[in-house]
Amino acid sequence: MNPIQRRMQILEKRDVNVVLDVGANAGQFAQELRANGYAGRIISFEPTNNAFATLSEAAESDAEWTTMQLALGEFNDTAVINVSENSFSSSLLEAKQWSIDIESSIRCVAQEEVQVRRLDSIFEELIRPNDRTFLKVDTQGFELPVIRGALGCLRRIPLIQLEVSFRSVYSSEPPAHDVLSVMAGLGYRVVLVGDGWDDPGSAELLQADFMFAAER
Repeated sequence: MNPIQRRMQILEKRDVNVVLDVGANAGQFAQELRANGYAGRIISFEPTNNAFATLSEAAESDAEWTTMQLALGEFNDTAVINVSENSFSSSLLEAKQWSIDIESSIRCVAQEEVQVRRLDSIFEELIRPNDRTFLKVDTQGFELPVIRGALGCLRRIPLIQLEVSFRSVYSSEPPAHDVLSVMAGLGYRVVLVGDGWDDPGSAELLQADFMFAAER
């Protein structure tokens, strides 16, 4: 069973009916969910202008898929995001030179001011009392600020997926062992390690998606 099939089975076993797709880019993750049979609600968050326009178009014909032009983080504020050449590597953090040397399309080609919100400040507007929520976060090194901004609603989120780096791709990005320690301290255990990004020169694994389940 491949990681996508395993993820879908975990979502089904946990009766997930809402996916919070944070760092949605053009909607690739949501489209993958739909292609693999998920029919519940999806709420996609994407702050950058061009990617959000593409995302909105992709979601337009899907009544159960809504979009919000927001970044999520630790504070309700504005911030400047670095828009990457490939779009999906855009980050509120600055890419390290070594990662650009491996994959040049990570480089910043523009900057935009974006709205940032704590998830727990908007959670009640989005999630009904009996919803079972899966939080997917792919924010290019900014995953832990998203988690810190969700501390007030984590008790309502049984499943979380984070992109984790084994070598920091972005400035101030915590390494994998720190992310795993934080999530364990919050009562989550790893239940799935998905596909990742590797260095074609050294064959070393640089990043992977980790799914966490609440122990409670």
